[in-house]
Amino acid sequence: TEWSFTYDQNQKGIEVKKSVYDKVEFGYGISQKENKEEQQPQITQKVSGEIKVTDTVSLGVEREIKKDSVSTDTQAEQKPDDKIMLKYKKVF
Repeated sequence: TEWSFTYDQNQKGIEVKKSVYDKVEFGYGISQKENKEEQQPQITQKVSGEIKVTDTVSLGVEREIKKDSVSTDTQAEQKPDDKIMLKYKKVF
């Protein structure tokens, strides 16, 4: 299990990654960023997963949702940022 903490003047958050099997890993993170212009914090949630295909190749997915904490319209507040990654690891 991997833990990641972020804390500074503008942002604070936590992220957890857990290996379920030898080749599967899941993660979840949440952070809050202060927005001084709008006087309201922005909350970001991130869900990720990774599967090791071989020792050098892995496939990863990540979804990030940003929203303002005081918005009332649910369609307007969710702004997804999705990623699909093909990773290649080689030691030189």
